[in-house]
Amino acid sequence: MSLKPNNHFYLLSYDISCHNTRSRICKILQSYSYQWQKSVYECYLTPANCQNIKNQIIPQLNKKTDRFLIIKLPKNNPLITCGIALKPAENNMIYIG
Repeated sequence: MSLKPNNHFYLLSYDISCHNTRSRICKILQSYSYQWQKSVYECYLTPANCQNIKNQIIPQLNKKTDRFLIIKLPKNNPLITCGIALKPAENNMIYIG
């Protein structure tokens, strides 16, 4: 994972009903993320990476039953993690645990 100036921190999450689709999407997201908790992934992405993820995942979703969420977090807001969460790679984040 490269932390370049044009990378942004994202949270990606899904709720997918079909096991096979869920497995395919999980593999896609794992290739872009450095940490995940079941259906929630933390990723540092370039705009092109984010678009690639959308292009790969959106066609696989069942629009009546599935959900996929991409949240772009502001660069200057500190992130607070608690419990057994892994310490993030960025210096502007707070780690508790």
